[in-house]
Amino acid sequence: DRRTLILMVGGPLVLMPALFVGLAKLIEMQALEAEQETLELLVVGGERAQQLSEFLAAKPRLKLEPAASVEEAEERVRKKEAKLALVVEDAFDESVAAEREVRLTVLNNETDVGSIIKTGMLKGYLDELRDRIVAGRLETRKVDAAILAPFRITPRNMASAEEMAGFVLGMIIPLILLTWAITGGMYMAIDLSAGEKERA
Repeated sequence: DRRTLILMVGGPLVLMPALFVGLAKLIEMQALEAEQETLELLVVGGERAQQLSEFLAAKPRLKLEPAASVEEAEERVRKKEAKLALVVEDAFDESVAAEREVRLTVLNNETDVGSIIKTGMLKGYLDELRDRIVAGRLETRKVDAAILAPFRITPRNMASAEEMAGFVLGMIIPLILLTWAITGGMYMAIDLSAGEKERA
C-alpha cells in the first residue's frame, strides 16, 4: 500500500541524511560549548611546579584546582566530576633549571567529548610552554631557534568540490541502500505472516 511504499522509499531518503546532519550538528554544538566553558584543571604536585602553575593560571578559560593525590584526581575524572587532571611527577622547576626531562601526565575521560576537547587545549598550552623553555635554552647558547624547524608542512586537498561531494555520497548511499533492503524485507515478512485480523 501507499503507506508501506512511503516508509520503504521515503524513510531512508529522509532519515539517513537527517541522521548524519543531526549527529554532525550535535558534535559541533558540544565542541563549541566545551571550548567556551572554563576548564577547572585538577593539578597534583603543583607545589613542585611554580613556573608551570603561573603559566597555566594566566591562560583564559582555565582555572587551577589543587588535588591532594593522584588517586583523588583519577577518581574525579573517572566520575566526570572534573574534565582533566594534570599530574606533575617530578620537581618541575628544578628539573627544567637542570635541563632534565620532566614527566607530566594528563588524566582525561575519552567517553566525555568535553574532556577530549579540553585535552587538546591543555596540550596546546603545554606545547607552548615547552617551546618557550627550549627557545630560552637556545638563546643562552646563542643558537637560532630556526635550527629546530628545517621545514614546514602545509597540507593541500587536491580533490575538487564535486569529488568531495561524491566521497560523502559514497558513504551515505550504501547506508540508504542497506536500509531499503532491510525495511523492504521486513514489510514483506510482515505481509506474509500477518493474518486477516492484522491485515484489517
